[in-house]
Amino acid sequence: DQDEALAAGHLVVNGSVACDDLKATGPVIMADARVSGAVVLRKATITAPGGPKPAFDGDGMTVGHDFSAAGLTAEGEVTLVDVHVAGVLDLGKATLTRPGDVALRLDRAEVSSSLYCNAGFTVTGSMDVIGAHVHGSFYLNRAELGRLPAAAEGGTGAAVAAGKGAALRLVRTRIDGDLGCWKGFVTHRSVDMRRSSVGGEVSLLTTGLNGHPTAADLSH
Repeated sequence: DQDEALAAGHLVVNGSVACDDLKATGPVIMADARVSGAVVLRKATITAPGGPKPAFDGDGMTVGHDFSAAGLTAEGEVTLVDVHVAGVLDLGKATLTRPGDVALRLDRAEVSSSLYCNAGFTVTGSMDVIGAHVHGSFYLNRAELGRLPAAAEGGTGAAVAAGKGAALRLVRTRIDGDLGCWKGFVTHRSVDMRRSSVGGEVSLLTTGLNGHPTAADLSH
């Protein structure tokens, strides 16, 4: 019935939140939580597909150190809109699944260090990073975005429906360091980087830019 597996909205912790290897069937809600230390969700598994609530809702969170969700597996939306992370935001090796819709939202996120979506990071669905500010670098090396669900592979109508829109929307986002998309960066649909700025080096070495009519939009 999609009741929350963990309801921790507006939680205040004068220390860290450690949820390594968490197994949750149903949404995990930490919206507007205030954590003075780190938030750790390494190798957590959250299953909440198709319900009215995200699998993980961290909108408006303030984290005083790192937010580490390396190896996270989530079925359903992961939303981190308006988060403030004073350290690193690490989603390396995460597997996020929401076919035909946005699997990861990082709109207006403020990350004081670097953002890692690398090292086997995989999204079935799309990823939105709109109006965010990353004070360090943003790494997407060895990432796969816009993967089609297994049932939609092979050019069926479902595959066409699941393949609409950009796999990555990096729009109006400011990155003070580098943007690294190399060493196995794969996107099965288009990349939208309009009106973004990068203070360091941009590396976009990719295969599978299959968007139509534009494969990659880097205008403005």
